[in-house]
Amino acid sequence: MIDECHTVANIDSQRGSLAQLLSTKCESLVLTSATPHNGKKENFANLIHMIEPLAIKDEDNYTKDQILPYYVRRFKNDIDDETVKSNFRDREIRSIHAPLSPAEEDFLNMQQKIKFAALSVLQEEVDMENLFGEKVSSITNRKERRDLLFAISLFKSYMSSPEAALKSVENRMAKLQENEIRQGLVEENIEVLHELKTKLETIIMMGQDAKYNAFKNELIRLKWNGRRNDFRIVVFAERIETLKALKEKLQHDFKLDDKVIAEFHGSLTDMEQQRIVEDFGKEDSDYRILLTSDAGSQGVNLHYYSRVSIKRMKMICWQPLLEMSA
Repeated sequence: MIDECHTVANIDSQRGSLAQLLSTKCESLVLTSATPHNGKKENFANLIHMIEPLAIKDEDNYTKDQILPYYVRRFKNDIDDETVKSNFRDREIRSIHAPLSPAEEDFLNMQQKIKFAALSVLQEEVDMENLFGEKVSSITNRKERRDLLFAISLFKSYMSSPEAALKSVENRMAKLQENEIRQGLVEENIEVLHELKTKLETIIMMGQDAKYNAFKNELIRLKWNGRRNDFRIVVFAERIETLKALKEKLQHDFKLDDKVIAEFHGSLTDMEQQRIVEDFGKEDSDYRILLTSDAGSQGVNLHYYSRVSIKRMKMICWQPLLEMSA
């Protein structure tokens, strides 16, 4: 049995090639997934091929009737047994808006300036000046593509947290010290990087992370203090640096001990991950809040005693998603 089988649909990946090999060695095979089909006929054909190699002749051109005997779709409303159906509770999903602070607007204005400077050169066929006042032409578009990628990457890291963006900038500065060759890129301009670093440090030092402040205020509104009788919370974030920053801030603001808050991510060993999941699933666990990366979003049961899930959305005004469930 292969759960989350959509992750093995690409046979060119290591997971996909392993699944293909296993399908030829086993007598029976079951593939399961709650993730919708991504729409690519070839990928879905790869999954069907593992179950029945002769079902599809043309991976790019096949009909529903050809694959109908090999898959089953089920929804909650298909359940007839009331005892089973009662286990599915309704969720209350609520958005929390976090307007940007002035310091955040200042940083993002600079990030957007870098992005649009790169875009404007890419779209022009005539000579013009770049962000540094240098004359460039369409021949140098490769450089502007790198600048655009840097700006987008910087924005994406900031949408996780100011700490994650700061780590990205610091890593870039460290690489510059190792490599003396410069190509005139924004990401290789030490003055620009220093300015970005200063703006991010200001946001962190002044506590102007609007996303975290909105999160903290929501916990206060819910009268959550991380004490023994408080409900448990799962928080999803994309970057490890964000998880670390959240832990430090929550411990400081809510006076939490290490035994109350846990981090779960792919860098942990299998034994460490298993211990955290098992402990969080116990009724008498000390854990009140679990901070997890995407590693906790698949194949891990974290819902036994947790009724609140916070999801950090990648938006210019962060809107975490509260999922209130049993």
